[in-house]
Amino acid sequence: MSFAFLRYPLLGLLSFGLFAGSACLSPGGDSASIRTAVIAGLVASGGGGITTHQAATFQSDIRSSWAIAYDPADPPGCSPGGLWSIEGSPSLPERPCTAYVLVRRKSRWAVIAAGQPGSFVPPERAPADLGNPSRLVYLAR
Repeated sequence: MSFAFLRYPLLGLLSFGLFAGSACLSPGGDSASIRTAVIAGLVASGGGGITTHQAATFQSDIRSSWAIAYDPADPPGCSPGGLWSIEGSPSLPERPCTAYVLVRRKSRWAVIAAGQPGSFVPPERAPADLGNPSRLVYLAR
C-alpha cells in the first residue's frame, strides 16, 4: 500500500478535496442539516400544530429547492407518497397521508401548501414527481 500522500502534501490535499467535494454532491435529503432545516420549516410554518418531535417522524422527499413531508399519523393508517394526479407524477395511495409542500428560501424552508394529496393544485414549478415513494426518507434518520 502506497502512502504517497504522506510524502507529497499537495497530493494528499487534492485527494482530501476530492473526497470532501463528493460529499457535497449527495442527494438533497441525505444531509442531516437539510433534514433538520426541513423540520424547522414544518414547525415554523406548518400551521402551528406541528412539534419538532412530531415532524421528526415524517417521511419526506427533499430536492434542491422543493420538499414534501408526510404526516404518518394523519389520518391513522395512511400511506405516504404522491401529491397530485397529473401526468408524470406518482400515483396517489388509496389512503394518503396529509402532505406539506415546502420551498427553500435561501437557508430556510417554508410550507407553501398542505392537505390531502390530490386535493390541491400543484405549486408552480414544483417537480411533477415530487413525493415519489422510492425517494422518501425519514426526517429523523
